[in-house]
Amino acid sequence: MTFIKNNKIKVLISSLLILSPIVAGLILWDKLPESVPIHWGINGEPDSFAGKGVAVFLMPCIMFALHFVCLIATSFDKRYKSQNKKVLQIVFWIVPAVTIAVQCAVFGAALGYDFEVSNFILPLIAVMFIFIGNYMPKATQNRVYGIRIPWTMKSEANWDATHRFAGKLWVVCGILALPLIFIPHPVKFWLLFALIFLAVLPPLFYSYIYYRKHK
Repeated sequence: MTFIKNNKIKVLISSLLILSPIVAGLILWDKLPESVPIHWGINGEPDSFAGKGVAVFLMPCIMFALHFVCLIATSFDKRYKSQNKKVLQIVFWIVPAVTIAVQCAVFGAALGYDFEVSNFILPLIAVMFIFIGNYMPKATQNRVYGIRIPWTMKSEANWDATHRFAGKLWVVCGILALPLIFIPHPVKFWLLFALIFLAVLPPLFYSYIYYRKHK
């Protein structure tokens, strides 16, 4: 657990940020309805509800556990010390950012604020794509994060080339995702799914083609 021990302050701050929506939920407890929307369909309307106890506690707790799974996995990867320090920041701050953003959307909808939830979440997804895409080429070969497929794990050259290609693609997809807030439901979600496939599948084919070319 050297990675965690060497970053105690970041682990503490990131963990508190993940759990902070619970504090906000307890403060808002009396104002929250008994049934809180926790999921929205492709038409933009809530299609799943839960008790306010579940809405306040469940997601932060799940994300807190996920956060530590990522931290522990990174700690067990012997190559983390050679990893780019900026890339390692993603491990600390991506889960807190997602947790706070989603819980803000849940609480806002529960309190009756008139806003389009998708227009709150879509920019977050777009910024994440741009942020991760920017740092993806800087990631060195590891077993925790990145495009971990047989061809990239067997060759550092394949890893580097694939992540350079994927990084550019993710940035482009993130930029293309930003204008989706102006497109009506459900078209915006189908376009978002298309962008996700565009970000995920081509790097896999690229890695295989690179493997075949340099076999």
